[in-house]
Amino acid sequence: MERLTINVAGLLQEATGSSRRVVVDGFYPGWEDVTPVAPLAGVIELVRAGKGIVVRSDLSITLELSCCRCLGAYDHNLHMRFDEMFFPRFDLATGSPLRLEYDDIDEEYLIENVDRFDLSEAVRQYIEVNQPLMPRCRRECRGLCPGCGVDRNTSVCDCAVEEAVDPRFAPIQEMLERVRHDRPA
Repeated sequence: MERLTINVAGLLQEATGSSRRVVVDGFYPGWEDVTPVAPLAGVIELVRAGKGIVVRSDLSITLELSCCRCLGAYDHNLHMRFDEMFFPRFDLATGSPLRLEYDDIDEEYLIENVDRFDLSEAVRQYIEVNQPLMPRCRRECRGLCPGCGVDRNTSVCDCAVEEAVDPRFAPIQEMLERVRHDRPA
């Protein structure tokens, strides 16, 4: 399955408060910036609300990410929940375009087809936002040696590379050395 589409024709004809529950299992997104290891799975609840549909999701996916310290690939379990309002663009009975009351509705939050709508872009955005900014394979990852480039998690190097002190911290470093020198032993 390349797109996450849901049939909402029946729900759009029902009264406000009507709902549907859709179980998502086996959806592998084909996006360039997302590398799934396991499919998207979870539950999506659709609730008829006024002129639109509220989508409540509770979804999980396992992605392959690159550690920001050692650059190694690792699996990251991502859980996300979101509530969004979607509006139909066309009248279900006539197929004619509906006049929307709100000017600030993004295109991805419009139900383009008369009977089905695509949640793929909304899910992609939530996956993107919920990924860690600085992904780490584990909390205690030691990263790469700045001198020889060896992975310090798996090997020990004999480099005598000292971390350069930021010149902006030089006055603080001098003060610490004076304090250490003046302190009685």
